[in-house]
Amino acid sequence: MPKITYTMCTKKQDGTEEVLTRNVIAARALNIALEYGGAGRVKISVQTNRTQRLYELFLHTPNVEAERIMAVGVARSSDPLEDGRKAVAAFGEIFLKSSGDYWCGSVEPDEDYARRRCDEGECPSNDASEGDFELEGDIMRQNYTLFLINGEREEVVASGISLVRAMNVAVEHGGPGKADAVSRDVGPLRVFEIGRRASDEAEFESIASIALERSGDAALDAERATEALGRKLLNDTRILWSGCIETDVAYARRHADRKQVVTSSRGTRSSGGTAG
Repeated sequence: MPKITYTMCTKKQDGTEEVLTRNVIAARALNIALEYGGAGRVKISVQTNRTQRLYELFLHTPNVEAERIMAVGVARSSDPLEDGRKAVAAFGEIFLKSSGDYWCGSVEPDEDYARRRCDEGECPSNDASEGDFELEGDIMRQNYTLFLINGEREEVVASGISLVRAMNVAVEHGGPGKADAVSRDVGPLRVFEIGRRASDEAEFESIASIALERSGDAALDAERATEALGRKLLNDTRILWSGCIETDVAYARRHADRKQVVTSSRGTRSSGGTAG
């Protein structure tokens, strides 16, 4: 039976819909929803007795007591990984039944989302120019500009760089050490973290993390995690640094529009002077 994947959307300030991510399984959608827009990280603990494994899902936020979100019990088998997969799937099902209890956005099957948008006359496509309808992976094929805001001025830190490089620059900016990434297995999940080390021998300082259901392909898991961490940065730059990030295209377009407005304004004043 094929896995159902989902589209997650949020509302912009103007009330229009914005796609946060697509093509994610229910458990992954839950993880994204809980970590969206905040500093919390999802973690799962397990307690085992003779007949059952109890899985508890917590949201850990710095300087705040861990919040227990939900728990499920799974009949204990001889395969702890399979038991863990069942628990993760159960977490996802709970989320789908009452997603509004866990975040402020929407979640629906990819097929339902595509059908709804087509009915509205805006069928999703994989054309990057469509913006709201970018598919998973499109963000990894674009180049980005990182900049700081200093009063009314913008100071460009880097431009024309990949999202992976942008994450490294953001982590390393304004602090000691080099960006680094580590991963570890927790039950059926693989946790990826990005952070820094002050030196090669120093302890790793984790800044942002993501947990994915482990597959049999470590390279694919790492690729998915990199994209997921990139999306976290794009949704909330404060996770990694105090600056801003935009695609090169969006940054250039915004400045071109600003220049056009200034030029037009000056032209109007000049015309008025000549008439006088």
